[in-house]
Amino acid sequence: MRASLTSSLAPARAASGSARTAPAGQAPPSVTVTPDPTQLVIRHNVPAQRFEALVGGLLAWLGYAREGPRYVLDHTWVPEELRGRGLAAQLAAAALTEARQRHWRILPRCSYVASFLRKHPEFSDLVDAGAGE
Repeated sequence: MRASLTSSLAPARAASGSARTAPAGQAPPSVTVTPDPTQLVIRHNVPAQRFEALVGGLLAWLGYAREGPRYVLDHTWVPEELRGRGLAAQLAAAALTEARQRHWRILPRCSYVASFLRKHPEFSDLVDAGAGE
């Protein structure tokens, strides 16, 4: 079963009521990505540079860092109690879907993300082929 991803990308409103938008290629302060509103909510925590899912009080996440024009997907963490439920795959799909929407070039340094990309070639166009890694 493949989750349908949506993203709340409406610009934030300033106190004066005017719209604020993030500079090109940058995310607004917080974006929520929801694969299925009745199931898991994945939040893009921009200040922490990670995509997060809180399940039963436990936090699973996929972290990234910006290196020049690329976004390096560098670590995926799912607490042992939550493993085997497909959370890492949903985090990877959410991160890659957001990367596509924001026109990010990515570099998968996380072994899980690299494996996910091999299984999901529909995201292969996001990988920065000139990165040499």
